[in-house]
Amino acid sequence: FIYSYKHIHVHSMSNIYSLYSLRELGLLPDNTIRRVTKDSEHLVKRLTETATLEGHNGCVNTVSWNESGTHLLTGSDDCHLNIYDLASKKLLKSTHTTHRSNIFSAKFLPGSSNFNAVSCAGIGSVEYSELSSYGDYIPHCFNCQTSITYQT
Repeated sequence: FIYSYKHIHVHSMSNIYSLYSLRELGLLPDNTIRRVTKDSEHLVKRLTETATLEGHNGCVNTVSWNESGTHLLTGSDDCHLNIYDLASKKLLKSTHTTHRSNIFSAKFLPGSSNFNAVSCAGIGSVEYSELSSYGDYIPHCFNCQTSITYQT
């Protein structure tokens, strides 16, 4: 694959670090890296396990990074949302949500200081969660779907 943006030609997976550098300089649109790496068998084969994060009692169905890439949000069949610090590989927060079935998607809200998230579950429920670092959990539930909801 070759992507062209103005006068820069990006060869699929030629050098991922170069792509990030070009994006940081404002020479590539934000979605270019996603397009180049999406469904890349070459990239998947190069991945290695660096850590195992403990905290869920069910299958993890969703993983999402915060804006700065320092925290990870996960959702699971156990109806929990977990927030991990990636530098220390420690669980910062684990919250049992009001979802009554598997969480299929969860994302940090931009500009929310890493403790606000939107998640959706198998029965169609969508939840906005305020997950403070002090232990408070304030859910806001929306039952606007009548079927399985897979993405937020």
